[in-house]
Amino acid sequence: MLKKLFICTLFFVFALMLFVNCQKKEESPTSPGSGTAATNTPIPGTPTNTLTNTSTNYPTSTPNTTPGGDNVSGTLTLPAPQPGKQYFVIADNDTDGGNGFVSSVIGICGTSTNVNYAFTVPDGTYYLYAAVDINGTGLVNGPVNGDYVGFYGGSGYNPPGSPNAVVSGPSNVFNFSLAAVPTYTPTDTFTPTLTYTPTNTPTTATYGTISGNLILPAAQNGKRWSVLVDNDLNPMNGAYENEGICGSSTTVPYSVTAPAGTYYVYVWVDANGTGNEGADAGDYFGSYGATYPNFPGSPNVTVTNGSSTTGKDITLKVGNANVTCVVNFPADAGGADGACLADNDLDGGNGFLSKDYQQVINGTSYTFHLCVPLPGNYYFLAFIDKVDPPDINSGPQTGDYYGAYGQPTPVTVNINPANSYSFTFSTQVQQ
Repeated sequence: MLKKLFICTLFFVFALMLFVNCQKKEESPTSPGSGTAATNTPIPGTPTNTLTNTSTNYPTSTPNTTPGGDNVSGTLTLPAPQPGKQYFVIADNDTDGGNGFVSSVIGICGTSTNVNYAFTVPDGTYYLYAAVDINGTGLVNGPVNGDYVGFYGGSGYNPPGSPNAVVSGPSNVFNFSLAAVPTYTPTDTFTPTLTYTPTNTPTTATYGTISGNLILPAAQNGKRWSVLVDNDLNPMNGAYENEGICGSSTTVPYSVTAPAGTYYVYVWVDANGTGNEGADAGDYFGSYGATYPNFPGSPNVTVTNGSSTTGKDITLKVGNANVTCVVNFPADAGGADGACLADNDLDGGNGFLSKDYQQVINGTSYTFHLCVPLPGNYYFLAFIDKVDPPDINSGPQTGDYYGAYGQPTPVTVNINPANSYSFTFSTQVQQ
């Protein structure tokens, strides 16, 4: 995914965009109750979201709720057993997993309708919600027909009107039930589970399909493509996405489902194979109705009445490094790792659009070259990982160097991918 662009959440909407580097923090349980042990590894955009588990032995264990261990635990009650299926539990300060979340846990359901979970959450008041990926399509774009969803203190798969899971101290127990997402048919309408509002007001939408072909400059067999259907060109505030793997042809068919509306349709192909490290020079980009590096001036693809909108072919072009960032830092930072990000906000930990990384930097400055493929306003952030490289993805720690263009008051820069830009700024040691 484009990270912020095609991650995320490119860019990730209840979407439980769990799994783009766009999250505030991830945690895992020491042992989920009626399933296998969960993992605290961030979920990357892998070629398949289908979980394979051929074993029928799902061990049980008791979550660790002692001080210093997991401080939030409980039981998820499912409508029916889902052995081998993946579950997610999230603590967040809103109901939109697509804009990042505070803490999360991932595990495997066992043979019971009761699934025990446990993870670590900072003290505070949260929305606590969970989902089970029943049909194996993954939850990057949010739960779909047949998946299970539930909110602590909510009704069915609807959230409560305000956060009500109060976490304080070492032992906090929250038990709640999940419900199945309604089955959709083209002639019906239903309350979608992709977007929740703080007022708990259901939004009724009719879905349709946009399809066409991606025309590549060259075949990219085995490389990932992502198509986003979005009402603006900032994927981090919500977008409908589909992704897949390119074959041996320069023509790649795509199809994306979205509610009725008018959208931009834009595309990223990870031609250089860096995966979740952001958009890079050499990757392929494009949008319907214009030829990269140009984009349409307004949304130009309409979905109405659950219809199929076909023939939306998109010709992609090779992206170039259109932003140069000269970053200055003290002499003792020489030999460290470093990176520069193009980001829609000042939090590189919840996802970003583009990144240039250098494993070892010598001297007192370094020139980073970024490919920023979408028009918009961006912050440019630099990290010099002096303390314990290579942990640059964890953000700056005490003793590392950090800087943002425009400091002491960071500013955004409006980027047009058709133009080139150059910035110089400095970093300061983190206290």
